[in-house]
Amino acid sequence: FGISVLIEHVGVAESFLVLATLTLLVITPMIIWGIVDSPEELHQHPDGVPPSATGSHGQSPSVDEGRTGVRASEAYRTPFALVMLAAGSLAAILCTGYLFHEATIFIEQRATAQDAARSLVPQMVGNAVGILIVSSLVDGRRLRGIVVISMLQLIFTLWWGFNLELLGPLWLFGLSFGLSTGLIFGYVLAALPRYFGTLHLGEIRGTFGAVTMMMASFGPMGFDLIQGVNDSVIIWVAAVAAGLISIASLVIPWPEPMDHFTKKGQGPNLASQSSGPSA
Repeated sequence: FGISVLIEHVGVAESFLVLATLTLLVITPMIIWGIVDSPEELHQHPDGVPPSATGSHGQSPSVDEGRTGVRASEAYRTPFALVMLAAGSLAAILCTGYLFHEATIFIEQRATAQDAARSLVPQMVGNAVGILIVSSLVDGRRLRGIVVISMLQLIFTLWWGFNLELLGPLWLFGLSFGLSTGLIFGYVLAALPRYFGTLHLGEIRGTFGAVTMMMASFGPMGFDLIQGVNDSVIIWVAAVAAGLISIASLVIPWPEPMDHFTKKGQGPNLASQSSGPSA
């Protein structure tokens, strides 16, 4: 509601610049410092076995005892994390841009604003299904092709969004729309702790969330600028970006899971991850 009022007074572009600024100044600090990333800090023990009250030297054990991981500054110097960040940012830009123009786009294709509103429920269902499926597959699997699959799904859904009359019912489009974000975000949120550990998970996930949220706020402005030329331009620009991200995901080295290094009693050599693709 606040954004709609702001748009009426200052316009779309200026409104989302305000949103991006608020995200940077308000949401980012909340993500970095306000999210609890350790169950021990809430006196919870997921394995059901409370740790001993004292450590081996008679002192209370640290909440970080037994956890491993690297800092966000180290993680985001790896090709893997940067590709994940690029894929998440592209999905955020395209989906947010389309959502803020969805009613207009539907009306232009002989649908109604009510149809656009009704498609939100299937979108949320598709998003949840994508996250649940992909995140459950991450355990024990590299899923190197997931970025390519998610980028193909994203571009297909974007094309479908501008050609609603050519395919099935609108609720099916809504499911596809939600799935396009659920696939990549579900994978990234599950893969980050798998490959970079949980010791600094709040910092790593917070960085991912802050960047993708800020990029999402620029999506509507990008749609405004490009849509004035031709709808197909949006699809082609997005397809080129998705193609580059997909190629990068296939050629970069894939990191080893953090528990691989924990079992060996050593830390990950992140510098070696830039040497070439892994097996």
